[in-house]
Amino acid sequence: MEVIVGDFGIVVVPRDGADTEKIMNHSSILRKFKDNITVVKDEISHPMSIVSSTKSRLALQHGDGHVVDYLNQPVIDYILKSQLYINTSG
Repeated sequence: MEVIVGDFGIVVVPRDGADTEKIMNHSSILRKFKDNITVVKDEISHPMSIVSSTKSRLALQHGDGHVVDYLNQPVIDYILKSQLYINTSG
């Protein structure tokens, strides 16, 4: 995380109600590289703010074709190849 945030920076699209300042202040790495973090603040709810990695993996697991509406193909391929959607508990 330090290399990504420190060397490249990140753009954050917070979910509704997320306190990004509190989250960033909670992490020493995020505090250290706060100038490399751009938080997109939009008065209108951004469609990407509802994307959830858990929901995306579940959608792929259950064959939901709508997952392609908000994930690009390389991400889908990676999830499938790495079998990130498989429930390890059984």
